[in-house]
Amino acid sequence: MKYQTLYSLMLIGCSNFAALAETAAGAQCYPAIQLPERLHALDKNDTEIKIQSGAVELADNKSALFSDGVELTYRDTMLSAPNARFSKTSEEMFADGGISYYNPQLKVSSKTFQAKLSNNTAILTDADYRFTRQAGRGFARELQAQDKQLRLSEASFTTCPDGDPGWSLEAENIRLNADDGWGEAWNSVVRIQDIPVLYLPYMTFPVNNQRKSGVLFPKIGSSQRVGLEIEVPYYFNLAENYDATLSTRYMSNRGLQLKNEFRYLTTADRGKVQLEYLHKEGQSLRIRQPLSWPPGTPFRLW
Repeated sequence: MKYQTLYSLMLIGCSNFAALAETAAGAQCYPAIQLPERLHALDKNDTEIKIQSGAVELADNKSALFSDGVELTYRDTMLSAPNARFSKTSEEMFADGGISYYNPQLKVSSKTFQAKLSNNTAILTDADYRFTRQAGRGFARELQAQDKQLRLSEASFTTCPDGDPGWSLEAENIRLNADDGWGEAWNSVVRIQDIPVLYLPYMTFPVNNQRKSGVLFPKIGSSQRVGLEIEVPYYFNLAENYDATLSTRYMSNRGLQLKNEFRYLTTADRGKVQLEYLHKEGQSLRIRQPLSWPPGTPFRLW
């Protein structure tokens, strides 16, 4: 194979998947993903783009056409495609015919790949993505990465293995920001067993371990004892070592219930305090206070 080295370049957006891949939530049984052996030998501090191909055609030192199998490496990322084109004039690279993109945390299979080197932007279309170190996979009609921001259009996400439609999140647009550690989604639909159960016009979620106050996912269910049940929790991020969750719970057979959970963590111990208030017509005040004090020692006061 012929070997060519192109310019030393600043960060291409796709390499930022590494910083965002840690966002997948939950851990389920997943088959191990086989990554190319060459990927393990790459150096994340290597800022040169290297291209290997079976054949190459140069045109006036302004463009190059790579064919017969192309492999591109940059830092600790790797891209393979049947063919690719590079334009020195427009500082763009384009590949199609079936793309495979890898970094240590993420694998993406897409229809096309386009990199705009002038503004460090990479765009993949019809992209199937999968995290390699934890549960998480999905699809995006268009996946765009730029610096420390990732945008997905007509996207889906789930932590369920292939063939398991347990749950999924679908959104018109998703934006992940590595700088502030938060993601945003617009016009989202939550599906359970492929059945839409919840629509959210806007939502935010962490892409790292950060927390912030806000409404959590509602809980909806039913039983003979409580009837129809709807619970809406609100999370208060009070400090790094303590927080609280206030929930309003409606039960068609029992009435309205208010619930509060306060959690704390100190150098000496940790625990939580739960307060619940339930009022039903014809019944006087009823307060329930389950406590954990110190950790692992439950105490209930009625």
